[in-house]
Amino acid sequence: MSDSARTPRLPLIAAVVAIAGVPLVASLFNLATPFFPYGRFGFTTAGNGTITSVLPASAAAQAGIKAGDRLDMAALTPQQRVYARWSLTIAGTRSDFLFSKGPARSVILVARRPTAGRFSRFAYFAIFWIMALADIAVVLMAALLVLALPSRMTWAFLLYAAGSMSGSPILTALMSPAWVAAFSACIGVLWCFSFAGLIAFALRFPSNRVAGVGAVLDRMLAPIAVALAVSVIVANVGLIYRGMDTDAFEDLLTSVAMGFYCLAIAIFVARYFSERLYERSRMAWVIASFLVAYAGTVIVRICEAVGFVPPREVVIGLLALTVAVPIAVAYAILKQRVISVRFFVNKALIVAVLAALSIGSIAILDWLVAALLGGATSEKRAALLVGIDVAAVVVLTILLRALYETTRDTIERIFFRREYHARRYLMKLAQSFSSADSPRIIGDELVQSIAAHLQLSSVAVFARGDGGGFRREAAAGWTDEDVLESLDAQRLASAFEKRPTVLPFTDLHLVGRRIPRGDAEPVVGFPIFVGGRLSRFVLFSGHPYGLDLDPSERRLLGNVTRAASHGFARLSQL
Repeated sequence: MSDSARTPRLPLIAAVVAIAGVPLVASLFNLATPFFPYGRFGFTTAGNGTITSVLPASAAAQAGIKAGDRLDMAALTPQQRVYARWSLTIAGTRSDFLFSKGPARSVILVARRPTAGRFSRFAYFAIFWIMALADIAVVLMAALLVLALPSRMTWAFLLYAAGSMSGSPILTALMSPAWVAAFSACIGVLWCFSFAGLIAFALRFPSNRVAGVGAVLDRMLAPIAVALAVSVIVANVGLIYRGMDTDAFEDLLTSVAMGFYCLAIAIFVARYFSERLYERSRMAWVIASFLVAYAGTVIVRICEAVGFVPPREVVIGLLALTVAVPIAVAYAILKQRVISVRFFVNKALIVAVLAALSIGSIAILDWLVAALLGGATSEKRAALLVGIDVAAVVVLTILLRALYETTRDTIERIFFRREYHARRYLMKLAQSFSSADSPRIIGDELVQSIAAHLQLSSVAVFARGDGGGFRREAAAGWTDEDVLESLDAQRLASAFEKRPTVLPFTDLHLVGRRIPRGDAEPVVGFPIFVGGRLSRFVLFSGHPYGLDLDPSERRLLGNVTRAASHGFARLSQL
């Protein structure tokens, strides 16, 4: 990643601002949409001027405009074409529209504020803000990633992030036709280059190296993006100034976009299986984030294709999943060790099942009560349903822990059998410490069983000697040349005595050069106290191939070392 390491700071910042500035400004204007006196004429059109929909109670509906009528796009002025093709304008704007079909006539419309209840308007704009903030977060994180670690890989990701943002309906429709043409062309050009950025990122992540067929494709991306960008500019100018029908071109661009997305996922998957095991854990994060992000987009598009219209809240929530991509990319690039993505898949399944069980139980109860009280008055039925829902929530809250443990065990037993059996074995091991015959047995079991069942690269137990220093009592993954120097041992002991709990080594960096390195380097330590005095501490590494300990594994290690503390305390009293 040294290809951009020598980039001067000021030009680097200027280039980042040039790419990220336009979409960021557009999203900031989107945040201001609720406070703007926007209005609508009340109809939408296809590229050839055919009216595709008319809003009820709008100016268009009251003027008798119906779906299927057709505007004479060639006779309209550029400003009228902007009004016809973009949805928002300033409330009170008057415009004359010439129709060639349905029947042929001239209609003057005045843009109106949409009529909606207070709650629906608040809900719409709350979701609109969430979408705009998600766009801002995506570009900001991509820009910060370039500033922190400039390389062709991170530049490619910034291009993808900047071009994948939505435009601004306010900035597009409230200005002159020349502005609309320029701004739409700018957004379109970024959109085209986002495809090239996505493919380049897929080819280069995580090592920023590309070779073979990938290098040929990498060189072809810029000319392809330029060709697409030129066609987008021509289409925008032709639509506004010549009344061209651009629907077929837009459909083609949508197909090209889906093809690029599928190609990027295919490249990620192919490189996942061809890369070293050390890189696969990082690639798994990025692949999973893209799948999550575009699963929302695919669901929305499928619903549109089959004619089902989900609630607006659901649509915006699904589209806002794109924020998962830059978070995962930044995590995979900047972290030295990453947690296995299996941990989050596990937790997501548990949460989904718990939510389905909870909501499903309340829904079934409501249905049963409604069926049993078919003849009751609506007031009595509503009061009883509310009471039953409250009682169901109380019962679910009481049973939540047991329900969580049952759900977790079931899911792990079916989908994550290795993790399930490891956790069950280590919890039984923790119970056996209370009847251990000697401290050496406890130390050996701590080391060998945990290293084997959790597949850790190294585990070591250090015990306090007669002189107060600490010596290695049992270890796995430590060679005879590996040594915890006395200075580090004392620093660890002082840290455990101040905070008798888990100690991540991000909080305390070991200065000794003879501890295990690479996958076997310790990442976390746990203290063992006997009689209120630090007796031992245990150092655990992560997993092989750069995988870190996940939160559930750290909790499990904490439970096992606490049980070992009780076992050592019992033996000290014999």
